[in-house]
Amino acid sequence: MLLVTCYFLLPQLLPSDFLKQALSTVILFNYWLDALMFISSAARQK
Repeated sequence: MLLVTCYFLLPQLLPSDFLKQALSTVILFNYWLDALMFISSAARQK
């Protein structure tokens, strides 16, 4: 939930489009990384 809030609020605070793009890329990357870790740990427990 915090990640989603950051994703929508932080770009509003940043002035330049490049920073917005970089930030959203980093956040998306972290999101997918977390999802992959979750999936792999769930698969290991089966």
